[in-house]
Formats: sequence, C-alpha cells, structure tokens
Amino acid sequence: MAGILPYESGELFAQGQPTSHYDGADWERYRSSRVGFISQSYDILPGCTVKKNVVSSLRLMGMEAREASLRADDILKSVDLYELRARMAGKLSSGQKQRLSIARALSKPAPVIIADEPTGNLDSENSAKVIALLAEAAKERLVIIVTHDFEEAASSATRRISLKDGVVTSDVTLRPANEAPAFPKRAAARPQKGLSLYAAALQMGSRPVWTAAMLLFFACTAFAAFAFMGTFIVNLDDSWTYVYDNSAFRNGDMLRIVVSKDGELFDDSDIETLSSLNYISSVERFGYVCDVNYHYRPDVDYVRHYSSDGGSGDSNEEGAGVRYSVTLQNYTLFMRSAPEHDQNFLTAGRMPERMDEIVAVGGEDMLGQEMKVYIQDAKNWNRTSYIAIAMQVVGVTDKGSGLYFSPRLCNSISLSVMHSPDTSLWLGTLPSDAGDIYLCSEAYYGQIVGYTALGHDLSATPRIYGGTEDDRLTLSFGGTHESTVLYSFTTTEENCDKIVGPPTTEQVSVFIEDYAYLDRAIEAVEAAGYTAMSPYRHGMTMQVPERAEERLQSLKISLLAFAASVLLQIVALRAMFSVE
Repeated sequence: MAGILPYESGELFAQGQPTSHYDGADWERYRSSRVGFISQSYDILPGCTVKKNVVSSLRLMGMEAREASLRADDILKSVDLYELRARMAGKLSSGQKQRLSIARALSKPAPVIIADEPTGNLDSENSAKVIALLAEAAKERLVIIVTHDFEEAASSATRRISLKDGVVTSDVTLRPANEAPAFPKRAAARPQKGLSLYAAALQMGSRPVWTAAMLLFFACTAFAAFAFMGTFIVNLDDSWTYVYDNSAFRNGDMLRIVVSKDGELFDDSDIETLSSLNYISSVERFGYVCDVNYHYRPDVDYVRHYSSDGGSGDSNEEGAGVRYSVTLQNYTLFMRSAPEHDQNFLTAGRMPERMDEIVAVGGEDMLGQEMKVYIQDAKNWNRTSYIAIAMQVVGVTDKGSGLYFSPRLCNSISLSVMHSPDTSLWLGTLPSDAGDIYLCSEAYYGQIVGYTALGHDLSATPRIYGGTEDDRLTLSFGGTHESTVLYSFTTTEENCDKIVGPPTTEQVSVFIEDYAYLDRAIEAVEAAGYTAMSPYRHGMTMQVPERAEERLQSLKISLLAFAASVLLQIVALRAMFSVE
C-alpha cells in the first residue's frame, strides 16, 4: 500500500483508481504525494539534528527554508520533541526516534499515513504515546497501523482488518470514522536539480564518516583513472622511443621550437608577436645560441689539467712555469640571452651591459661573483677549441637554471654562424667609422671568425693598430690541443657594436610551457605567418626496439588499468545504491 514493493497479481486501488499500470515515475509520484510512511526502524537521518530531520522533509516537498523552519517547530511541539530540536537524531531514545519518525510523516501533506509496527521496539509507556499521536493525526487523515497487538490500538481504531498467511480473515467496522476533510494541495515542487543537490547535502551532512570514506574512495579511483588515461595519452606519442640525432640541432630540448621567417630578419615587432602567442613561455631572439654549449662548473662541466712548461711534471697551481689545458665534459647546458624587456625576470641586481657580464639563477649572495665560462659551438668549431671568458654575475633570477648571457655576446655568436667565417671578408667590409681594430690570437671581443693554426705567421695577417689595452675587453681563448685555436677580432665596446651591427637574426627559438602543447604552439606560430619546427621531433630518427616494446606494454597496462578503475567505480556505485 505504501508503494515501496511492487505487486504482480491482484489490484491496488488508490482513491478508487487502479495502479497496476503504474511505471517507476508513477510510483514515485504516488509515494511523494499520497502516502506518508512510518517505519519500525525509524528511517530518520541520524547525523542531522531533530529539527533538520523535519525541515528536510518539508524542504523536499517544496517549502521555502523560513516557512519550513516555522512549520517544523509546530510539528515538533505536537510530538513533544521541541525541547530536543537541537539534539542529533542518532542520540535519541527509541521512543523519541519513533516520535521523530511520526513528525516527519506528519510534515508530509499526504492524505494517508501507513505505520509499519510503530510500537514494535517500544515499551508500554512509549507505545501509548505513539498511539496517541497517531490517533490525533487520524482526525485529519487516514492512518493505517500494522500491528501484532491489536489491544494497544483498540481504543482508537475505527476498523479492524485481520490477516493470516496473506489472506483477509475478517474486516470489522468498530466505530464510525471521521469524515475525510478537504486536504491541502501539495506545495509546488522544487526544480529537480535543486532537490538532488539538497538531498546530496543531507546525505553527506548526516553521515560525515561515511561521506568522507566514500569521497576518499572515489577521489582515489578518479585520480587513478586520470593517471592511467594520462599515461595512455602520453604514450601515444612514440618520439621518446627514438634516439636523438644532434647533427642538425645540438639542442634537442622537448620544449623548444625553431622559428624562421622565410629568410627574412626578425625585428622587435616579430619578437613581440611571438611572445604574445598562446602556449609560448619565452622567446630567444638570438636563436642559434640555443645550440651553443657553455661550461662553468669546475669538475662538473669541465676539468683542468696542469703541467709545467718543461713537461717535467704536473702541478695544480697556476703561475709562472705552469700551463694548463681544459677538457669540456658536460654538453647539456646551452646558452640563453637575458631578456632585456622582461621587467619580472630579475630578483636582484641588473641586466648585463658588457659581454663579460651574466645573470645567474640563485640567491643574492651570487652577485659580484666571478667565474670562468667556456663557450663552445661543437657543431661549427673544432671540438678541442673553445672561448674562455672571465664572467661576472651582475644579476640573479629564479627562472630556469644556469646562466643567462649578454645579448651583445649572443648576437655576436649568432652572427658568426650566419656569415662565412672568412677573415678577409670581414676585414674588407668593415664600416669606415668603425675606429681602430686590433687583430690578435690572444684576445677576443666581438665577432668570432674562424680558425687558424698556431704555427701561422700572424705578422703577415693584416692588422689595424690603435687604442690602448685599457680600451679593450681582453678575453682569453684556446683549445685542449695545440693544433687549432679560435681566431677573432678585439676592439672597443662601441666599435664592436659598429662591426657586429644591431641585433639581427634569421632564426628565433621559442620555448613552450609543456610538451603536451607542442602541436598547438606550432599551429599558433604558423598561423601568425612564420615557419616552425620542433628540433626534438626532427632529430628523433632512429627507434630503439626495447623502448618501442616498453611503450607498447605501457599502453596495454594503462588502458587495462583505466578500464579496471572505471569498472571498480561502477561496482561500488551499484553496491551503494543497492544498500540505500
């Protein structure tokens, strides 16, 4: 009769209308509008207060919060629970819980209340209170009590129906029943979404431990599902199963994109455009320096070997009669220029102004430190040749790692690769107002132009003398072997700018935030009118069979694990709904 269990034979009439054709939605409306139910097991919300138990019933019927609160007070007074309205329902006695169950049923504007053995768990005193409450409710609506002890309801019952083995054995009218009053219409239903959210909040609030456990379970399984699916998606890209070939680009950074402009030079507007694109985290204007290595940490990036001039023995001290050579051994660091226009780049100090000034990643204690930095273009220079520059830290940052170099130095190195390293060409095309130029084999400043054998007669090389040593920045250079040595101009800083010219480059490197955005970033760059390519992908040409097999296994495992985690959630949800 309560519409909780279905029936397969016979017929149930409600207000004279048959119900055998009802579907799930019809029974939901039936239970919602026609019947209030009082269970022997109370069916209250133990984790909520007494008042909230009644308020929730009214709210779910469509009543507004303030009206529901006032109405709940009246109902609680009628069942003698008003003084306990703030107590948690789970802490009530058996009789109080049953009275609360009656209060919840009374709050529902249904014309019928069905009480399933409402006194089965109560003593005689509480049983009498419950029967009295139901008798009072019967003045306004039909109350049907199911009981094994008729005597407790005999004084109030108007009709007695006896059942035995599911069959009606007697149906006796004991006294005239009250005439059914005009029952108030049900309040307008709240939107289904609002009902769902309110019911969910009630469930979570009424059982905090259970809720916390379930949330933790679903959070863990959801995290596992995302992790396995993420692993699957990552492994769809098989580039990591290849070995990087650095013959074209020394720097195979996964986050790097090389950008060109169909042979044209980049200007400030191009750099600004690239910097504003989505997924681009930084732009290296002097793109080629990203393929030039630098070494600055003793015994990590390079090792020095000391020996006496006479070759009679080794020494670990620099000074008269002592020579040293350097072996470069770490080729993971690549040059980057300090971004001149990034106001948030530095945490202390200033940007480099001279070629021998750098910005270092670290704390303010690094300011003023001097360090020997060895620069090597392993692609275009002899592997045993390098430029050794005594650098000074003038700024510090917390972005990236390692060192950031002067834009002047990066421009000079970038130009040395863009043009043919022909000494006569450079000497023959110097601007007329370049000033005094000094060409030597023991100092470096400005444009790197190529190699020369140590045995070469430098006196036969064209020289333009002028100025003093104080006017020049003298930087040493050399090699680990005495077969070749770098060969360069030295001049004043102002003249260097005239010789090298303003910052110009045909190649720019941009760096993205995450490798997952590589394709989108390339599309954005190309949509802006440039040509873009990934050195990392371009250099992955030889696949390693072991890595390919590992990738295939990862794909299988992650897919199966994802399916298992989803299945686990489905099973858990079905079990929860079955329990509820």
